[in-house]
Amino acid sequence: MRWQLNKQQLHARLSMK
Repeated sequence: MRWQLNKQQLHARLSMK
């Protein structure tokens, strides 16, 4: 459950960069 949030945050950071 917590992994999903981490994965989404990582994706958002990669997309921002």
